[in-house]
Amino acid sequence: SYRKRRHKARVKRFFSLPSMVHHSTMFIIIISLLAAGARAAECDTLAKYWVSAPYEAERIGKDGETTTLANLSATLTITSQSGCAFEGINSWTNGQIGGKETVAGIIDSETEITMLELGEPPAGGSTARIDATLETNGLMRWRYTGQGAAADDRWVTVFDADFAPDAAPAVAEKDCLDISGTWKSNATYYYRLYEDGTREKVGPLYNTLTLTMASDCLVSGTNTWDNGVANGTEVVAGVVHANTSRDGPYYTSAATLVEMGGMYVDGRMEVNFDCALDCDTMQLHFIGQGKEGYGVLFDSYLGKGEGPTVAPPDCEWVNNLVGTYTASGFDIFRVPGPPLTDVSMTMEILGRDGCTFWGHAGNIGDGIPGTPLLGLIPWYELDFDLTADGGMNRSTAIVLATASILQIGHVCVNTSAIDADCDVCGEVCLNTSAVVDAQFTLSRFTDEGTVKWHYVGTADDGQNAEVFDAVFAKNSDATAAPTTTPGSDGAAGRSVGFLVALAAAAAAL
Repeated sequence: SYRKRRHKARVKRFFSLPSMVHHSTMFIIIISLLAAGARAAECDTLAKYWVSAPYEAERIGKDGETTTLANLSATLTITSQSGCAFEGINSWTNGQIGGKETVAGIIDSETEITMLELGEPPAGGSTARIDATLETNGLMRWRYTGQGAAADDRWVTVFDADFAPDAAPAVAEKDCLDISGTWKSNATYYYRLYEDGTREKVGPLYNTLTLTMASDCLVSGTNTWDNGVANGTEVVAGVVHANTSRDGPYYTSAATLVEMGGMYVDGRMEVNFDCALDCDTMQLHFIGQGKEGYGVLFDSYLGKGEGPTVAPPDCEWVNNLVGTYTASGFDIFRVPGPPLTDVSMTMEILGRDGCTFWGHAGNIGDGIPGTPLLGLIPWYELDFDLTADGGMNRSTAIVLATASILQIGHVCVNTSAIDADCDVCGEVCLNTSAVVDAQFTLSRFTDEGTVKWHYVGTADDGQNAEVFDAVFAKNSDATAAPTTTPGSDGAAGRSVGFLVALAAAAAAL
């Protein structure tokens, strides 16, 4: 059951069973096979001022109590842009509460933008990841999920708002998917990545989401979980993406949720649905940071009532992920600070277990360590030309996959190891974290491939940021094989966020 279009056939898997084929509209960027050294695509220049329509935000406390912040307005001022990376100021108020916050962002595609707020928020405010889209009507739509804290409280702030260049747009009616109810997961096994690069396989994990919809596309509730060793219930809140409907056979990015005040892990959940599979089955992509210095990635199905009737995927088509990837000749946009130019970098994927993979990134310069990486593929597709008799042309078959790559850790380095001629040398210690949105293009039957990184990461405990696009080409000398052995290998190396931050710190000394 293959779909033919312009003499192409595509088979798509998004949390799919081996026996099921999804017929759907492609939603990731197709990346051509590029040579090492290729630069990421340039992006259009954003308007300098983006002004919001009046909006409401909900602030959910650690006990689940909700406070509505009404009559808010905001202005995003783009202060600088280099290619697809930019810096700006988010100014917001409702006359009673408000402030200004620095943001760093990247344009992921023609329509998708990711932003991070930096530094300490104003009193009563929050620090957020902002997922934005550039709409066909010229608006920028924000889905804001932030976390804030005071001496005796913690909270999540969520809202959905429209911005227009130079002047506020009219308030538009929003059509949001109703995801209220109780959702129960199947058994999930997942990996923890620790700061020293070790891994630990955990499970079986079971989750139950109990959600209530509010006005203006906002949702709140609880996540009750049990991984066989510990259990608990956390407050969650988020934004249902406006104008997402069930009219078509497939849609994605239906909602974004965040956990608040978790006992062990504060997590971010990306919720999707695929009606070709089951409109009442929620597909959950979880990215979390543990209190004890580890990161967590997992995917699971959740269904209403007794839970889903489908099994987790195994990514069996992504068979040649393991290997070394190299990128060069790209720039890294830093907030604050001047950019790093003409950067070269390597990424090595050492192993895979189902849809989870791990490895490390290499050096930017001598003496700068890398960081370990943990990745997870939530979606993939097989794309190939048809032969004259309607079969698969194996020479054109490629696997297209999206992935989240997690970096988490703490590192110290003596800057004299980076630059022996530094005017002022000393030890620099940084706490750096990032979730890289990655897009793989891998040959199905050869060892060729590329991966494109959209990187927005923080350093120095969220005070600074690094932003870049880079295309890594796979080298043809990979020898490691996928493995399903659980546990940890203590792989050496640190990832790019550390490298960037350390190089920047060294330059500042």
